[in-house]
Amino acid sequence: NVTGTANIIRSSFYANQGSSGGAIWSASILSVKDSTFSGNQSNNTGGAIQASSGSMTIINATISENSANKGGGIGMGNGTLKLVNALVSGNLLVGLNTQGSELYSAAGTISENRNNLIGHSGVNIATAVANFNITGVANIVATSNGAAPAALTSILKPKQITASSVYYPLPDSSPAIDAAATTFVVSFLPLEGCFVPKLFPAVSFFRDDQLGNRRPEGTACNIGAYEFQETRFFTIPLENGKTVIFGL
Repeated sequence: NVTGTANIIRSSFYANQGSSGGAIWSASILSVKDSTFSGNQSNNTGGAIQASSGSMTIINATISENSANKGGGIGMGNGTLKLVNALVSGNLLVGLNTQGSELYSAAGTISENRNNLIGHSGVNIATAVANFNITGVANIVATSNGAAPAALTSILKPKQITASSVYYPLPDSSPAIDAAATTFVVSFLPLEGCFVPKLFPAVSFFRDDQLGNRRPEGTACNIGAYEFQETRFFTIPLENGKTVIFGL
């Protein structure tokens, strides 16, 4: 994406390779929502995404198991990054003079940085990010020395590969569950976050996750591309004094 605008919604990028940006390289306007990046590789910067310049908006994306020399997950040059409700965890560094396993910024500007889950307990902050304010606003810093250390296996289940999609389910104890920014400032349409309740009387606008599941499933939206599907249990009393329990 050199001069145009790229809008990516409810998509998955898996096992791609590139010299800069394993899946996507942009020098213009890039927007990514409700999408998963997994197994992508860059020989330089940005295992999943590299924005050399321009603006990059990433909302409710899951970025994991990508690799690069700098920015195993996300790489930035001189552009502007808006990162909201993103799950960036479990990305890798390869080669020499590595920086930022999850996110690397050379000289970028952060316009918005909130309600993201970054890192895991297998790395510390200095390894996970370079030239990036990892705490942001209401971010979950899951690194070993972060405020909420969490093992990668407690954040994400193993990736699932179907004929049409690649995605990471969430374990039922994942810190990403119900942790996203749910309501937010909108210019006109509710394209960020989870939903806008009663924008007009008795009308709410909802967004789906990557797989088409309605957000929110619980009390709030989940961080990342996948909305955890809760199992609801119902109990029916029988005349003989016993009960039947079933889940939906």
